[in-house]
Amino acid sequence: MAVTALDTPTSILIRENGAQGTSGTNGIDGVGFNGVRKSLIDNPLCWLYKKNDLVNIIKNVLTIIRPSTGNFTDIYGVAQVAPIDTPREEVSGWLIDNTDTYAFDVADNVPLLNNGFSVVLRVGAYAEAAVLQKIFTVPGLNGDLLSVGSDGSGNWVATIRGSDLLEYNATTVISATSASAQTVIVNYTGGVLDIYIAGALAGTATIVTSLTDGLDLTSSVSTTGNFTLNMQGLRFYDFILNADEITYIN
Repeated sequence: MAVTALDTPTSILIRENGAQGTSGTNGIDGVGFNGVRKSLIDNPLCWLYKKNDLVNIIKNVLTIIRPSTGNFTDIYGVAQVAPIDTPREEVSGWLIDNTDTYAFDVADNVPLLNNGFSVVLRVGAYAEAAVLQKIFTVPGLNGDLLSVGSDGSGNWVATIRGSDLLEYNATTVISATSASAQTVIVNYTGGVLDIYIAGALAGTATIVTSLTDGLDLTSSVSTTGNFTLNMQGLRFYDFILNADEITYIN
C-alpha cells in the first residue's frame, strides 16, 4: 500500500515543568492528553505499586514455614485463616508470630560481613512482652553473624559476631509493648556497629577485631517473632546508608 503524508504518526505533546499539554483536535498535539501534567508523570508518588512486592526485595525466593493454620485480617479488613506454610498479608505488612519463619537463601543476598553493610527493617509491635527475640538473623559457621531483635528487657539489640567468636552489641531502650511502627537500621563499617531507631542514632559498639567468620551457605537468612513486618522495608545493603538515606527510608 502506498504511504502518503496523511499516514505520518501523530505527535503527542505533554509540556515540561508541570504545564498542561496543548489542546488539540483529532489527536494533533494531544487531544485526550491536554489535561495531563508532565510533573505528575514524573512524580513517583503518583505511580501505582503492588504492595509488598517480595520479588523486588530479594534475589532468591522467600519461603515461609508455619506448621499450622493462622488467623489474620487481610488487606480488605476481612478475617481469614491462612493455610499451613502460607504468608499472612495484612494492611500494615506481613503478620509473623512465634510459629512463623520467613527465610531466603544466603547466596546472592547477603554481603560479606567483613565489608561495610546496612540492614533495614520496618516493624510494628515486635513483642507482646519483654521477651528475648531474634527478629532478623544471618547465619554464620559458628553462630549468627548478625542478629536484630529484643534482648528480653525491652531493648532493641543488634548483635554482630567477630572472628574471635565474641558478640558485640548495640542497644537502645524501647518499650517491648510499643504498638507504633519503628524503622530499625543497622550499619557496620570500619569496626563500628551502629543501630538507628526511626532515623536517630540509638547505640554504637566498637568492634576491635576484623570480621572473618564466614557465612553458612547451607543456611538461610530468617525473620521470626511476634510482630508485623513490612517486607518492603527489609533491605540488606552492601554499602553504608548516609544520613539523608536513613531519613528517606523513614
